[in-house]
Amino acid sequence: MSFLLTWNCKYIANTTLRGRIEQICRTGGFEPPIIATPEQIPEK
Repeated sequence: MSFLLTWNCKYIANTTLRGRIEQICRTGGFEPPIIATPEQIPEK
């Protein structure tokens, strides 16, 4: 999964927690997705 789009800023898209989520993914052997709200993704 390359991107994870969410409106859940309290938990998933929270900048404070994002580093921890990425660390857990890497510890499990996975490349973490880019976590963002739909507003943060540029339109093409």
